[in-house]
Amino acid sequence: MPKSRRLSCACRGSTYRPSSLSLPCSSDKEIHLTPPRITEGQYYEAQQQTRVVAARYVKSASWDAAIDILFNVSQSLLKAGQGGSGGDLSLFLVDVYRQAELKVDSGSKGKLLALLRLFDSDEPTRKKFIGEMIG
Repeated sequence: MPKSRRLSCACRGSTYRPSSLSLPCSSDKEIHLTPPRITEGQYYEAQQQTRVVAARYVKSASWDAAIDILFNVSQSLLKAGQGGSGGDLSLFLVDVYRQAELKVDSGSKGKLLALLRLFDSDEPTRKKFIGEMIG
């Protein structure tokens, strides 16, 4: 796979190939993945790579891994001012919570509220995210 299509693992500097379902690394059960595309300004590509990886985690019922990658990359995109891409992944995160049938707890609420705070007030995806989050 070409190097530009890989996700970097910040904790060890290794790379993660989206075609693999195994976790690349974890530190206290947290995945530290950040697509290099975000730092390169290729936000849409980062969003699409993350969708592919998260979908594979969902398909294998690796809920924690899907939640971690969606939260981390959504957060990075929203911080970069990419409300559309970050919002799309945030909505995907809410969908993963539903599919996993996880009980609402302070951790899941905290992640969703952290993402909500990062949205620009005029971002169109924000309203939909709030509606899905409440639902």
